[in-house]
Amino acid sequence: MTTANRYNHMLLSLFVNAEKNGQSAGYPTGLIYETKNGITSKLVFATLQGDITDTSALPASCRILPAGKYLTDRSSQHRIEQPADVFPILTNKKAGEDTLLIETDVMEEKGVKELQLFVS
Repeated sequence: MTTANRYNHMLLSLFVNAEKNGQSAGYPTGLIYETKNGITSKLVFATLQGDITDTSALPASCRILPAGKYLTDRSSQHRIEQPADVFPILTNKKAGEDTLLIETDVMEEKGVKELQLFVS
């Protein structure tokens, strides 16, 4: 799990690096847990602002998330560490099956987080 201090440090770094690369980072921000081939990567993210038409000019560290369907859940708790408690569909997944979880702070409601699971 990412501690609050480490999360804030990494988030600040994302904003600074975006500025250095001529981009503007903003919200939403949060965590991404991506499992591919049984290996889970834990990432902190910020959203690039503005109209980005040439993705080839983006730094290699930038990712474009897949379009598709996401299951979502709002909670006052940080729950990305226990995704099967939020999304029972995960208990039916085979070990090592790819998943993409995104947890963001909901800006309209203080202390509320949204957890998203990519399903298609």
